[in-house]
Amino acid sequence: MILIMAIDSADIAFSDVPKIQDKRFRECNYGDFDGEGKELVIYEEHIDEPFPNGESLKDVEKRVRSFKRI
Repeated sequence: MILIMAIDSADIAFSDVPKIQDKRFRECNYGDFDGEGKELVIYEEHIDEPFPNGESLKDVEKRVRSFKRI
């Protein structure tokens, strides 16, 4: 999913800098917690264990780190 507001903000703030759009730069998939209050999210419980129907924080780290390797 492309986040239009983020792209527009980056274009305004960094108009003279080339931007890279990559699907690896997205927020964590909180699965069943998406759209719920952040007070329900206990991050320490999901470092290695994925959120129900989502991804773990280690999954996010792996996804973002893979960008460095291209």
